[in-house]
Amino acid sequence: MIRKQPGSGKWNGIGGHIESDEDIFSSVLREIKEETGLTIKKIWLSAIITQKEPRNGDVILFVFNALRPAGNLQQSEEGEISWIDQHELEKLSVFDDLQVLLKITEKIDSHTQPLILHYQRKQGNKKILLRDGNSFKKQQKSTTIFSTIEQN
Repeated sequence: MIRKQPGSGKWNGIGGHIESDEDIFSSVLREIKEETGLTIKKIWLSAIITQKEPRNGDVILFVFNALRPAGNLQQSEEGEISWIDQHELEKLSVFDDLQVLLKITEKIDSHTQPLILHYQRKQGNKKILLRDGNSFKKQQKSTTIFSTIEQN
Protein backbone atom coordinates (compact mmCIF):
# COMPACT_ATOMS: atom_id res chain seq x y z
CA MET A 1 0.00 0.00 0.00
CA ILE A 2 1.46 3.34 -1.00
CA ARG A 3 0.34 6.96 -1.14
CA LYS A 4 0.79 9.50 -3.91
CA GLN A 5 1.75 12.69 -2.16
CA PRO A 6 -0.02 15.85 -3.27
CA GLY A 7 2.34 18.45 -4.68
CA SER A 8 5.27 16.17 -5.48
CA GLY A 9 3.25 13.59 -7.43
CA LYS A 10 5.55 10.89 -6.06
CA TRP A 11 4.47 7.71 -4.33
CA ASN A 12 5.66 6.85 -0.83
CA GLY A 13 4.72 4.71 2.13
CA ILE A 14 1.96 5.67 4.56
CA GLY A 15 3.28 7.71 7.44
CA GLY A 16 3.48 10.88 9.42
CA HIS A 17 4.67 12.39 12.66
CA ILE A 18 4.40 10.91 16.13
CA GLU A 19 2.15 12.97 18.42
CA SER A 20 3.52 13.91 21.85
CA ASP A 21 1.15 11.50 23.65
CA GLU A 22 1.83 8.51 21.36
CA ASP A 23 4.26 5.64 21.18
CA ILE A 24 5.46 4.54 17.74
CA PHE A 25 2.89 1.73 17.46
CA SER A 26 -0.06 3.96 18.36
CA SER A 27 1.23 6.52 15.87
CA VAL A 28 1.49 4.14 12.92
CA LEU A 29 -1.93 2.64 13.61
CA ARG A 30 -3.46 6.15 13.79
CA GLU A 31 -1.71 7.29 10.58
CA ILE A 32 -2.88 4.21 8.67
CA LYS A 33 -6.45 4.68 9.91
CA GLU A 34 -6.45 8.43 9.06
CA GLU A 35 -4.90 8.01 5.62
CA THR A 36 -6.57 4.79 4.45
CA GLY A 37 -9.59 4.08 6.66
CA LEU A 38 -8.13 0.64 7.46
CA THR A 39 -7.59 -0.90 10.89
CA ILE A 40 -4.40 -2.94 11.12
CA LYS A 41 -4.45 -5.91 13.50
CA LYS A 42 -0.93 -7.34 13.03
CA ILE A 43 2.00 -4.93 12.68
CA TRP A 44 5.69 -5.12 13.57
CA LEU A 45 8.73 -2.88 13.52
CA SER A 46 11.10 -3.85 10.70
CA ALA A 47 13.69 -1.03 10.71
CA ILE A 48 14.83 2.03 12.61
CA ILE A 49 16.75 4.52 10.48
CA THR A 50 18.49 7.63 11.75
CA GLN A 51 19.16 10.52 9.42
CA LYS A 52 20.67 13.98 9.72
CA GLU A 53 18.63 16.52 7.79
CA PRO A 54 20.17 19.94 7.18
CA ARG A 55 16.74 21.59 6.94
CA ASN A 56 14.78 19.55 9.49
CA GLY A 57 17.36 18.50 12.07
CA ASP A 58 17.80 14.88 13.05
CA VAL A 59 15.12 12.42 11.93
CA ILE A 60 14.35 8.89 13.09
CA LEU A 61 12.35 6.78 10.67
CA PHE A 62 10.42 3.80 12.01
CA VAL A 63 9.59 1.33 9.22
CA PHE A 64 6.79 -1.15 9.85
CA ASN A 65 5.48 -4.25 8.12
CA ALA A 66 1.92 -5.49 8.57
CA LEU A 67 -0.46 -8.17 7.45
CA ARG A 68 -2.80 -6.86 4.77
CA PRO A 69 -6.10 -6.01 6.44
CA ALA A 70 -9.56 -6.71 5.11
CA GLY A 71 -11.61 -3.78 3.93
CA ASN A 72 -11.56 -1.14 1.24
CA LEU A 73 -9.13 1.74 1.02
CA GLN A 74 -10.69 5.13 1.67
CA GLN A 75 -9.08 8.12 -0.01
CA SER A 76 -8.11 11.08 2.16
CA GLU A 77 -6.70 14.55 1.68
CA GLU A 78 -3.28 13.03 2.39
CA GLY A 79 -3.09 11.81 -1.22
CA GLU A 80 -4.20 8.97 -3.46
CA ILE A 81 -3.90 5.53 -1.80
CA SER A 82 -3.38 2.30 -3.72
CA TRP A 83 -2.31 -1.32 -3.32
CA ILE A 84 0.67 -1.78 -5.66
CA ASP A 85 2.66 -4.97 -6.27
CA GLN A 86 6.34 -4.35 -5.54
CA HIS A 87 7.41 -5.17 -9.12
CA GLU A 88 5.06 -2.42 -10.40
CA LEU A 89 6.92 0.26 -8.42
CA GLU A 90 9.56 0.51 -11.16
CA LYS A 91 6.90 2.02 -13.45
CA LEU A 92 5.90 4.73 -10.94
CA SER A 93 7.52 7.93 -9.76
CA VAL A 94 8.42 7.00 -6.18
CA PHE A 95 10.54 8.57 -3.48
CA ASP A 96 14.12 7.45 -4.00
CA ASP A 97 14.44 5.21 -0.98
CA LEU A 98 11.03 3.50 -1.12
CA GLN A 99 12.12 0.53 -3.26
CA VAL A 100 15.29 0.09 -1.22
CA LEU A 101 13.40 0.10 2.08
CA LEU A 102 10.87 -2.41 0.74
CA LYS A 103 13.64 -4.69 -0.51
CA ILE A 104 15.64 -4.73 2.72
CA THR A 105 12.61 -5.09 5.01
CA GLU A 106 10.51 -7.56 3.00
CA LYS A 107 11.92 -10.58 4.84
CA ILE A 108 11.62 -9.04 8.31
CA ASP A 109 8.76 -10.83 10.04
CA SER A 110 7.23 -10.39 13.47
CA HIS A 111 9.82 -12.77 14.97
CA THR A 112 12.87 -10.95 13.55
CA GLN A 113 14.79 -8.12 15.19
CA PRO A 114 14.33 -4.82 13.34
CA LEU A 115 17.24 -3.54 11.28
CA ILE A 116 19.14 -0.60 12.76
CA LEU A 117 20.31 1.66 9.93
CA HIS A 118 21.59 5.15 9.23
CA TYR A 119 21.39 7.44 6.21
CA GLN A 120 24.66 9.29 5.71
CA ARG A 121 24.85 12.16 3.27
CA LYS A 122 27.73 12.19 0.83
CA GLN A 123 28.90 14.81 -1.63
CA GLY A 124 26.46 15.49 -4.43
CA ASN A 125 23.51 15.16 -2.01
CA LYS A 126 23.59 11.34 -2.26
CA LYS A 127 22.52 9.28 0.72
CA ILE A 128 24.25 6.04 1.64
CA LEU A 129 22.45 3.52 3.80
CA LEU A 130 24.72 2.22 6.55
CA ARG A 131 24.44 -0.58 9.05
CA ASP A 132 26.86 -0.94 11.94
CA GLY A 133 29.14 1.63 10.30
CA ASN A 134 29.46 -0.33 7.03
CA SER A 135 27.59 -0.03 3.76
CA PHE A 136 24.45 -2.14 4.06
CA LYS A 137 24.98 -5.54 2.45
CA LYS A 138 22.68 -8.47 1.88
CA GLN A 139 23.37 -11.24 4.39
CA GLN A 140 23.62 -14.04 1.84
CA LYS A 141 26.71 -13.88 -0.37
CA SER A 142 27.49 -10.35 0.93
CA THR A 143 26.16 -8.81 -2.27
CA THR A 144 25.57 -5.09 -2.04
CA ILE A 145 21.88 -4.41 -2.56
CA PHE A 146 22.13 -0.67 -2.13
CA SER A 147 24.84 1.90 -2.56
CA THR A 148 23.41 5.38 -2.97
CA ILE A 149 20.12 7.19 -3.26
CA GLU A 150 19.80 10.46 -5.13
CA GLN A 151 18.06 13.05 -3.00
CA ASN A 152 15.68 15.25 -4.99
